[in-house]
Amino acid sequence: MLGNISFQNKCEQQEKVSQVKPLLTSVTAIKRWNFDLEDCDKVLRIESTGLNTNYVESLLHTAGFSGQVLDY
Repeated sequence: MLGNISFQNKCEQQEKVSQVKPLLTSVTAIKRWNFDLEDCDKVLRIESTGLNTNYVESLLHTAGFSGQVLDY
């Protein structure tokens, strides 16, 4: 079953997205992802199967970003 996770983060430029892209694409549980750089929260949306949010936060931290889960 696919689940959706949204993160608020500080990624404001396409160049920064390029830094995290290899990390996100390497995780087989992540089926799709995108950054909404136009949104005031710079939302990262992830569609995945059984992905732990702490793991994603760790990936973002590895790429030099902080992120927190948005609860809708």
